[in-house]
Amino acid sequence: MSRPDLSVIIPVYNGAKTIGACLDSVLSQSGMCYNEIIVVNDGSTDDTGKIVRKYQANNTNIVLLTQKNAGVSTARNNGVDISCGKYISFVDADDTVGLSWDSVKHHFDSFDTYFTNRSGLKINHRAFATMPEFNLTPDYHYFARMLTMAQKYNADVALGGKITFNYEKNYIRRHMYDKPAVYDSFVDNKRAVLLHADVRETANAALYRREFLDGNNLRFETTMPLDEDMLFTMLAVLHADIVVTVPESAYVYNRCAGTASNIIDVAESEQKYSRAIIQRFSKLLPALAADPRWSALYTEWLRAYANQSMYVAPEYREFVPNEGCLKCKHERCGDCIMRLILDDKNMAAQQKLFQKQK
Repeated sequence: MSRPDLSVIIPVYNGAKTIGACLDSVLSQSGMCYNEIIVVNDGSTDDTGKIVRKYQANNTNIVLLTQKNAGVSTARNNGVDISCGKYISFVDADDTVGLSWDSVKHHFDSFDTYFTNRSGLKINHRAFATMPEFNLTPDYHYFARMLTMAQKYNADVALGGKITFNYEKNYIRRHMYDKPAVYDSFVDNKRAVLLHADVRETANAALYRREFLDGNNLRFETTMPLDEDMLFTMLAVLHADIVVTVPESAYVYNRCAGTASNIIDVAESEQKYSRAIIQRFSKLLPALAADPRWSALYTEWLRAYANQSMYVAPEYREFVPNEGCLKCKHERCGDCIMRLILDDKNMAAQQKLFQKQK
């Protein structure tokens, strides 16, 4: 078999209730029989492995990789390492791919967009007293549409849209693009796609060129308790020469209580989000600082970091910038004492918070 265009990587832990629907949605995609599906079983103790093996019996393009429980980032990284596809895409085991935008767009018709920018990313939030019945129509060209766009422009990253369903809090939200767009390394383009990577809050609903990931040593940070998706995607679009956006292709994100990104315990949430904020910016800022083209972007994200510091638990405050960075009138950071102090803080944070867990 020739090298596939796409490898879809699905990390799963105890996903017996959802992995079937996830695989059905991926397998139904146009041309998927010629591409690769890698399911990484992260030490599940339920029937996840048995279910995937049943799918393997009828689908030779499914690869099952079983590992000891090590977390979603390790699972994704191991999936990338054994993948053969020219492009990589990630799908969570409780999500599905390929939703027709036409089947849900009327829910947003009467609501103004509350976030948009020149690059066309729109976010709408619609809350309901009780969740309505949705007549969802599948889209069988989710991956094909993004592959076509990525290949046409030789893109390193292709960003699709997503629809979030939260059946416990009764809301749906969209992150969708109005029209196709192509972004090179012009500073305003880089500013736009970095913002996208931040507000999308996921590494899913996207394609990444495999050689690009390897060439920039891009993998998920295995010690981050949260937001490893956000960091991965931000670093990817930062290093990418070409990023494309793909309207209409919609990923279905099912937000469930008790998952890593939806923590119920308040104390646990504060601790994990504090670490995630520090770890994310302690990686992003040095990456921006390494290229003089992004000096203005460094300042913007430094201020975003300083603004986020108010949400950091007291025991982690030593690592974050103080309010002086928010009050600074300079458009670009120079060699001021705060910049030097922050560089030291970033180094300390990476040594303490990014160290391997024993």
